[in-house]
This record gives sequence, structure tokens and C-alpha cells, in this order.
Amino acid sequence: MGGYNATCKEVQLFQPNGHQKPNYRELLVGLEPGDILIFGNGKFKFEFKGNLGHGYTTEVLKVVPISPPQADAPLIALRVPINIGTTDYNLVRHETPFGKYIQTFVKGSIDLRKSNVRIPRIYSSHRDQFVAVELINPTFDLTAFMRNETGLDTIQLAEA
Repeated sequence: MGGYNATCKEVQLFQPNGHQKPNYRELLVGLEPGDILIFGNGKFKFEFKGNLGHGYTTEVLKVVPISPPQADAPLIALRVPINIGTTDYNLVRHETPFGKYIQTFVKGSIDLRKSNVRIPRIYSSHRDQFVAVELINPTFDLTAFMRNETGLDTIQLAEA
């Protein structure tokens, strides 16, 4: 489990009213391993371990949950908005509030689970600020799947 150290800094990306801070992007880019990310006015705390990457909508960070603790999740992926206020891409070419992205992500996950589709577990989320999800093996990608590097037999592949 993560913990505080003498050189870490506490970083709040969001103001008490829930809006992103004006220097949001600089704070995000300036994170160093050991820094503590605080969300929801202190309700959620994570120790930053490193960057996992980003997409069109989120920056994905490798973190350890501090509060509330997740005993079964020593490392998780934390998805936060990539920029201030909105996602920067969607299929109809207009900006979407990040909160809508989180709602859609969570609802879609529920629907997929009902269909018995294996997806990363959602540990927690907070309005327009973050979604904390299961950290998956980043080396398993579409190329690895298509090459059948998992050792799935032809019956399993046909069922997929």
C-alpha cells in the first residue's frame, strides 16, 4: 500500500467547487512518483506511481489508492480529463463535458457486465474528476490478441 514520504507533494487538480484549477494541465504534467492526488475535497486520495498514457479523452495514471483503501487493488489505473473542462474529441466533432464521459463509461460498463463481457473493474469515480479502474496488462493489445499470444484454442477464439 502506498504512503506519504517526505519529498511528495499533495496535488489537488480541482477547486472545492469541483471545477478544474486554472493550472490543471501544468499540475498534471508536473506529477512525480510519490505525489498524492486529492479528489472530492479530500474524500479520495491516491499515490501517483507513473503515467500509463492517454487517449483523446483521458490521461491514464498508475496510482495506489490511499483513501478509501482498496486492499484488493495495490495498483490501479486512474483516468482523469486530458484537458480543462471537456473531452477534446468525439464522433460528432463537438466537445463533451467530462462528467458525461464518466457517466457513459460507467453505464456502458454496467451494460457490458450484464452481457458477461470481461471488462476492467471500476473501483470508484467522482463526478467530473476521475474514474479509478482495474489496471490491466498493457502488453496485451489487439496485435497480441490477433496473433493468439494468449494460447486460446480455436474453440475459445470462435466463442470470442
